[in-house]
Amino acid sequence: MGIDSVPVSSFMTTELITATEDQTIQQICKMMSDHDIGSVVVVKRSVDGNNPIGIITERDIVNQIGSSDVFLVQKPIREVMSYPLVTVNLTTSIKEAVQIMQSRNIRRLLVVDKDRKAQGILTQKDVFKALSTSDNLL
Repeated sequence: MGIDSVPVSSFMTTELITATEDQTIQQICKMMSDHDIGSVVVVKRSVDGNNPIGIITERDIVNQIGSSDVFLVQKPIREVMSYPLVTVNLTTSIKEAVQIMQSRNIRRLLVVDKDRKAQGILTQKDVFKALSTSDNLL
């Protein structure tokens, strides 16, 4: 089975760390440090649950620091997060996910079900794991 037929759901990370858009960059940095992760999915809370609206990554924070004379760690993440959120569905192939990541110059994709509910995240690390687990994938 090649990467063009292996779904992202086989290798995605299912534990999602989320935050609301009004949380601060400092709070997000603490979350990233505590969980040893490079991104946090930004959600808007509603009666239907948490709806993903963006993502904040290490790169977003570094770009903010590098492009600002004054870096305010109390700034809400809605001012820094990446959006619109790029998503794939559970059956998207690893090959297609890699193509999306390359064309958009991103390192992570949120994986959603048919109702657009977040189910996991596919990171570059997950892709490397997929490629290394089977000689047939390469």
